[in-house]
Amino acid sequence: MWNILNGFLHGAALLGAARISASAFLPFATRAVETVSGWLPGYARQMDDGTYPALDATVGTHLAAMRNLVTESEASAWARSCRGSPGAPSPTGTAARATLR
Repeated sequence: MWNILNGFLHGAALLGAARISASAFLPFATRAVETVSGWLPGYARQMDDGTYPALDATVGTHLAAMRNLVTESEASAWARSCRGSPGAPSPTGTAARATLR
């Protein structure tokens, strides 16, 4: 549950840096959560059966997207405004970049 909330907050923060309101983002985020919830029964079956076919995508498929997310997050006005303050995003970005290499 926290990952869903954090995903929404992160997305809203990135869009906020581009002057797009969280309220404008909300319908898209809601549809995304509804879409993913439709996948859960299939993933539950795979877990129960102990089978994990790469029918949708492998982790490697998402690597480029994750790299782009880190790059965009660090380049955002929000991230630049936080540098040097407690809880600044740059340490997380550094760790994420190291993980994605």
